[in-house]
Amino acid sequence: MAPKHGSQAQPTTAASETLVSFPPCLSARQRAFLHEVAESAGLHHASEGSGEGRFIVIGSRRIGARKVMVAPPASGSFSHTDLCEALSKHLGLDAVDHLPSVSASSARSGRCNVGAAVLNQDEPETVEAFVDLSRRLIDMEREAEIEQANAETSICSPEAAQSRGRALLNLRLDDVEGGLLGRTLLTLVSNKGYGAGGAHAELPPHKLGPHDVVALRPSRGPADGHPLVSGVIYRIRETAIVVAVDETPEDGLDQPLRLDKLANEVTYQRMRGTLDVLLRVRNGTALTPDGRQLPGGSIVDVVFSRREPRLAAAMPVWEPLNRGLDASQRAAVTLALGSQDVALVHGPPGTGKTTAVVEIILQEVARGSRVLAAAASNIAVDNLVERLVRTEPKLKLVRLGHPARLLPQVLDSSLEAHVLRSDNSALARDCRAEIKDINCRLLKLGPRDRAERRALRADLRRLVKEERQRQEAAVVEVIKGARVVCCTLTGAAHRQLESELFDVAVVDEAAQALEAATWSVLLRARRAVLAGDHLQLPPTIVSDEAARMGMARTLFERLQLTLPAASAMLTVQYRMNKAIMQWSSDELYEVCSYATGAKNEPSKFMSYNIDILGWDLSAFIVGNVCWHQMPRATECGCTQGRLTAHDSVAEHTLLDILGAPPVQSTTADRKGGLTSLKAAGGKKAKGKTGKVAAHAVAPKSSGGVQAEPEGPLAVLLLVDTAGCGFEEQQEAEGSSYSNLGEAKAVMVHVKRLVHHGIAAQDIGVITPYNAQVRGLNGLYRIRSLHAKMT
Repeated sequence: MAPKHGSQAQPTTAASETLVSFPPCLSARQRAFLHEVAESAGLHHASEGSGEGRFIVIGSRRIGARKVMVAPPASGSFSHTDLCEALSKHLGLDAVDHLPSVSASSARSGRCNVGAAVLNQDEPETVEAFVDLSRRLIDMEREAEIEQANAETSICSPEAAQSRGRALLNLRLDDVEGGLLGRTLLTLVSNKGYGAGGAHAELPPHKLGPHDVVALRPSRGPADGHPLVSGVIYRIRETAIVVAVDETPEDGLDQPLRLDKLANEVTYQRMRGTLDVLLRVRNGTALTPDGRQLPGGSIVDVVFSRREPRLAAAMPVWEPLNRGLDASQRAAVTLALGSQDVALVHGPPGTGKTTAVVEIILQEVARGSRVLAAAASNIAVDNLVERLVRTEPKLKLVRLGHPARLLPQVLDSSLEAHVLRSDNSALARDCRAEIKDINCRLLKLGPRDRAERRALRADLRRLVKEERQRQEAAVVEVIKGARVVCCTLTGAAHRQLESELFDVAVVDEAAQALEAATWSVLLRARRAVLAGDHLQLPPTIVSDEAARMGMARTLFERLQLTLPAASAMLTVQYRMNKAIMQWSSDELYEVCSYATGAKNEPSKFMSYNIDILGWDLSAFIVGNVCWHQMPRATECGCTQGRLTAHDSVAEHTLLDILGAPPVQSTTADRKGGLTSLKAAGGKKAKGKTGKVAAHAVAPKSSGGVQAEPEGPLAVLLLVDTAGCGFEEQQEAEGSSYSNLGEAKAVMVHVKRLVHHGIAAQDIGVITPYNAQVRGLNGLYRIRSLHAKMT
């Protein structure tokens, strides 16, 4: 159940014998174009030199390769046609063939902008073109999400909608209480066993999350019927879900209820509004309600190549608040503090990206800056808030919106908590108590108590209005007093921030953020810092057409190409064994992975057969790795530095947890460094004396020599189940897939790990399909093991 990957273009014969140098006079987009074309052709490409003399080389790195320097045209500047002709002449590359969105005829006639097209099919070069394209893409995505939501709620049966995670059936209203700014919080629990005493039943697995827009309907009514009320999910627990609504419906809540996820219109409205503001910032007409100009114009100019990014004449000298920062993290902080407009922090997995972001924010606050910090998801924002508050407890920070997790340090920083502590909120508390009392009385009224219901609702509206006025004053007071404001990207477009300006905008997880949403943060600050990793998961796009036209292309990704000098990469990872790091680096990251003291030998891979539940599985181990010692960055032309594993994790394995070595008994048949093993007699591999063991016996080699594989137990195991009879199944009503055979194989491994002493809560099982998650959770009573399935 692995994703498919596209194939790369192969370099031509001319390209394998030639190294072409392009002069420094290229624009940022033209440099990005050359890097992209070389990458798609599988050719070496790098920037060399320094400062204004920096130039690009493409082609062969072998000794004796023919070297060609492309001279600038008579005009002194290259056109995209000139670049295409140079690539064709010296490297045998048809650049347009690598850019399917641009026709060969238009490229060769000079009528197209290849530099823009390389970034995306319809990549615009002007703000106006970007806004026009983004509006169309947002509308396409909105229509696709609405269509998907309608299909899953009206066409599918209620049970199928629940199994797909978009609905919860047979709920019961358990409590009603007042929320911030006059909202009402409805607590819903399972109707199963309700009123019988004891704890509430656990809710079924679902995909609902905080801030999702939902509709509440009668459980027995039509799926597409008019909702009793719509609202936003405020809080989720295992046995309850809390929904915030603007006004409680007069009746209908005293029956079994159904909760359906809806398309989030607010998100699309805010993104379109942000695009309008972007145009006004470009024209210098974007003002706050009190008449101040939004300060994001310099960022806009850099992003759309109207000028190059600037650094301070003298880079700042700063004292780290976190003494544990490594050299690459310090370099990233220095770049961010010295940037006059845009800086990028590229953090591969486990390299401490958020640690660097926290240091940047705290350093900015220390030198008097006001910071707007944001991320695409609530989880990412909450993680940032936790880290900031833990590092600097006295930081004047406010978290807008409602935290997705109920951790004390996040709740204490939330806008609601600050408002409740403010002077303006004191009088609102009496209103809230009366509101709660009236809501409780309304729930107890019968159908015939209409007169009393009307009177109570009139009192309720008056109290809600009074409470909202007092709380709005408290909100303004809290936000203006904050030195750091944290929110989601679309949350930055909320009216609560329409009068607020900032010195620095920091976007964490920027490579997972839609560009239109990212601008809602950037336009409110003079400078911007974007942190992320464009080689990990992109934003989730529902519309295939919108994704094809460029909606999935993030601002962080395209700036990595157009502004390489404004980017710093973190190069020490603190998460994984160096063998896993090497594998992911080779597959994804074009950096030099270098292990101190490594042997200059080929990597060794082991292939063997294992017996799981009587199945003969072909498994491939990437481990026992003898390292490739790569040239240093200055030798190979790599501009991104070296990716290394920190000493604390470089050799870390499960054996460090168990404190004992594995027992292995093997024979080997080696062919070109490949070790082939096979399980003896179809017996399951067993451990001894509580140790994790990989016990396998292979056929004798031609020489009949018994041998042990060199090195430690592999840390990365890839199991190929092809030919094992594990058939993939699709849900009867839905697009999710499951594979029972693979699920059983995984659970055998999980149970063995637990049996040998690995704590179940330390084991994670990840699958791309919701149906597979349900299947895994149903096997071998996973819940009793407390293993995490996602």
